[in-house]
Amino acid sequence: MTDIIGTDIFVSNRGIGFNLNNKGELSLESILRPPSAGGLAAALVGSGLEIEVPNKAYSSAEKLIEYLSKYIDENGHKAPIWITGAMKSGDLKVASGEYDNLFEKAVEIRFSLEEINNSADIFFVKGDNDDSTSFYLIYNGKLIRMKKVEFEKKSYNQFYQNPVNSFFWPLAHLKGENTFEIVKGFPRPKLRKDDYSLYTNTDNIFAHVILNEIKRIRSGKKDTEYSINLRIDDYQLMNVGCQVQKLFSDEEDSSEAFGEQSFRNTGFFNHIPVPDVQAIKKLLEREETDQKIFLSDKDRNSFAYKPAKKIDEPLKAVMADTFYRMLTGHSMLGFHTKEYVENFVDLAQYFFGSENINADFSEDGFSCMLSYNLNRNEDSVLIGTFPIGIDLDWAGPERFTEVPELDYKMKRVVRRKNKWRHILDKLLCRIIPNKKLKPHIDVFKAEEHEKLDIGNLVKETNKNGAVFSAMGRSDYTKNFHLAVEGFGELVKEQLEKYKDPRENGMPLHLLLLTAPSRMNVEAYRNNFEILLRRVEEINKLFENPEYEFGRGNKKYITPTGEAPIIFAPERVTDKNKAAVFLNTISVYPPDRDGQNIMPMEEWTVADDTFEKFPYTIIGRDIGLAQTLIQDYQDQKIFLNKDANREVPEGVELVDTRSKDRVVQMKKAMENSIGKYASPELMKYVHQYRNVQNWTDAIMKTIRSGEYQHPYRN
Repeated sequence: MTDIIGTDIFVSNRGIGFNLNNKGELSLESILRPPSAGGLAAALVGSGLEIEVPNKAYSSAEKLIEYLSKYIDENGHKAPIWITGAMKSGDLKVASGEYDNLFEKAVEIRFSLEEINNSADIFFVKGDNDDSTSFYLIYNGKLIRMKKVEFEKKSYNQFYQNPVNSFFWPLAHLKGENTFEIVKGFPRPKLRKDDYSLYTNTDNIFAHVILNEIKRIRSGKKDTEYSINLRIDDYQLMNVGCQVQKLFSDEEDSSEAFGEQSFRNTGFFNHIPVPDVQAIKKLLEREETDQKIFLSDKDRNSFAYKPAKKIDEPLKAVMADTFYRMLTGHSMLGFHTKEYVENFVDLAQYFFGSENINADFSEDGFSCMLSYNLNRNEDSVLIGTFPIGIDLDWAGPERFTEVPELDYKMKRVVRRKNKWRHILDKLLCRIIPNKKLKPHIDVFKAEEHEKLDIGNLVKETNKNGAVFSAMGRSDYTKNFHLAVEGFGELVKEQLEKYKDPRENGMPLHLLLLTAPSRMNVEAYRNNFEILLRRVEEINKLFENPEYEFGRGNKKYITPTGEAPIIFAPERVTDKNKAAVFLNTISVYPPDRDGQNIMPMEEWTVADDTFEKFPYTIIGRDIGLAQTLIQDYQDQKIFLNKDANREVPEGVELVDTRSKDRVVQMKKAMENSIGKYASPELMKYVHQYRNVQNWTDAIMKTIRSGEYQHPYRN
């Protein structure tokens, strides 16, 4: 009798991995606690093979390790496969089995500390004896096989810096005709010669690995039939599905190597926005004068789309080829929102002609069946809306320890010693003479103080004032400039009302918690500098020679004796996020964002004992806002809907595209002071926005060919 096994293959550019320490070794301390698996990582690991551990295996650490090793040997062939780039320094060494004993030691230690009580507590890794680039991972009660794709480091870094982060990323975040005017520091998408061929070649490497994995699977167990379901994630890998199809068709004897596999169960999910037609048309108008997009013969030779009439515009040619590959390489395409689905359909019709593209939308508009006739290739692809959720097993109050102490302390930026030090110094020195920070740009306390207690600042200011926070990595798409400018209008008003804001005004602060990101890309360095300059301008308003505060010739005052904007270029730990979430009015001002899950994380921090929960301010055009507006109109999701509101109590929307967006931000900040959110937000996330529901819906859609929404069915 033939066994039928459905095997899921997940593909993403990044995955769970391991870094070596400065001695070039994996440390025991780094694996005693499982890595945090938020978002995509949690979803894909959660789709692994569920492992059951009998009670007798828990009688000793030795028996547990023996059982886990045996379980992997016997069931590894059934486990889903997660293919990712070998991004971290220790990935390939772990895969080779070099550190298997270390993971066993970690289990022994945690077992002795009574931290392992059931399968969900187990974190165990075992190298694959037959493949030096794979390892088996047991995490959160699930088994998954991780395959690491090896790259030449220099070319992979170039792939990330140029076609990925300098072209596709800014391109995806365009909307309408005036993004460059609205969002400060937003760069023109840039594509150099040979960049697109580099992009397709990198995706081709992933495709070869996928095909070899399928061959390995089919050559494994006799009398076993495998049904392969392939899921590919994110914009770095848009061409992979088409490359797999091509490699499959090029095989001399594909039926022998792959059985009846046709690769029609292949899905792609895009985690970032899709630009609209107006934005692309406007960009094409500017392309000749901007000269930011270049194609070589090598680039054009890599095209899969061969129209009867050559497309002369480089930008249009690249986008048409990418869309062609997405359409013909997958049976399903997924996006966060209805708008992104509609934009994709509109762009496909724009590139290929409405006579070759037909979209049949469902009654509710959340999905469509798109039929196409391109290059004599006639077929259809299912397109659906899948708003991502968060990892509820990892979120919530239990994730954030020691919240009441509010013990978040930060060192001054000029004293930090890390890889960003030289970049920060360089940027700051371009603004500040003599390499010294003036008081209005020094975002921490005066020279004699080494640390600033942000928790205490939040606590003290909240007594009779308000603290706002804007948190996330430094990126022009995050639009932190709008939060800073809106807050600037608020503090200007304070200065106009009161001669001495320390005595008469309401203390106001903005915690700008944004870590430098992708600083090897020029646009990110420029964005960071613009942000520093704006902070400088606003904090400068509080200079006053009458008061003996500050140092040198510069004196300044603020409501609490500190600069109103506290700019901390740090990554915020989970524990300290709680202090920010629970005690500040959070501002998420992106003009465009795929979904932006951080507000949902915030809404899960409070529990039933925390009665007062601060407001959240979000940009109207980010994916989360669009999804929340749609969900709030649905009486089945929000039972106590207020007819006068677009979103639940506790959320303020700002139209980041309007001419008066700064005024809107200021008013939203004013409206949020002293108000508290509805507990319905917390219930909404827990009931509907679990990331596991999201990935389950995507996989069910890929397997069945019928659309399933994560929580509306």
